[in-house]
Amino acid sequence: MTLEEKLKDLRKKKTSQKVEQAKCDVLLDELNALNAKINDEEAEKKNVEAILANKKELFPPWSLERIEDESLNKPKLYWLEPQTSFSVDNDVECQLDLPITVIAFQFRCFESIEKVPMGNTTINKKIFNFYLKHSKPQYESWNIKKIVGLKVRKSEKVDDLIKIHFKVVRGNNHEADEFTMVDLPLMNPFDWVSTLNIVSREPVKFR
Repeated sequence: MTLEEKLKDLRKKKTSQKVEQAKCDVLLDELNALNAKINDEEAEKKNVEAILANKKELFPPWSLERIEDESLNKPKLYWLEPQTSFSVDNDVECQLDLPITVIAFQFRCFESIEKVPMGNTTINKKIFNFYLKHSKPQYESWNIKKIVGLKVRKSEKVDDLIKIHFKVVRGNNHEADEFTMVDLPLMNPFDWVSTLNIVSREPVKFR
């Protein structure tokens, strides 16, 4: 083999090595990106789990005994108290956090019982059980992001009470959420305000 041929063969090998090295670099970059993605997903999962655990601690499950005790026997002195945030900005991403006391479980927000006095123990027990049976857990109902859009999905009669379903979007990213009339005592009362404001602006649409 002549010197020229040897040089040509050497350049060819170097080129081949560079190509292989480039392939390895691309593969390594892909593996690093995948590893970073997995780490981010694991971190996000842990963060979601931590938030959920924190919410569950803030909003322990309701029972009939607890509702009766806190709503009827030992009502809180103040109607509105911060629960998850002390912010007063009341913006789209962090609305006023002013939970109402559990006396809200006695509200006659259903047409068939709206004129029954709040002291009626039979109706109280009926709606307490209704809430327990059909509402979401409070840690799922409570939300710090403001309702910016609302649609009434349907209404249905359940246990002689009308259960209205709402579909809403929250915050700047328009995150989808759903709730019903049964969830109202467990929600941030500013959600009530937002819902009322939206319905009031277009009464014919929501009639």
